[in-house]
Amino acid sequence: MNIFFTVLERVGAEVIECACVIELPELKGRERLEGKPLYVLVEYR
Repeated sequence: MNIFFTVLERVGAEVIECACVIELPELKGRERLEGKPLYVLVEYR
C-alpha cells in the first residue's frame, strides 16, 4: 500500500485512514500502513 500513499501524496492528497473489504493477515499489510487506521469487513485466515 505504500506505493498508493506515494501516488496520492504526489497529487496533493493526504491519506488519513484506510478501508478494504477483505484482509489477509498473513500478508502483513496492516503493518505497512504507517500507523493509519484500517477498517475491514472480513478477515480471512
